[in-house]
Amino acid sequence: MGILIIITFIISLILLIISLFSFYEFNNERKVISEKNLDNNHELGIQKQSRKLVFFGAILFILSAVFFALSIILL
Repeated sequence: MGILIIITFIISLILLIISLFSFYEFNNERKVISEKNLDNNHELGIQKQSRKLVFFGAILFILSAVFFALSIILL
């Protein structure tokens, strides 16, 4: 049982790190848009990719919270 708790906690930490990295990448892409004068098509492509990153990060953040709660419940 202790191993299961440790595994779920480690999974939650890994998912949290990945989700935070995707939010960090989103902020970097926003800086690129603001620093460079890009045409509308290129800026639109970056914005679509940024939305996908935020959605992916949010899903991973929710999954990490679920795994963290599961590890606390198993404790």
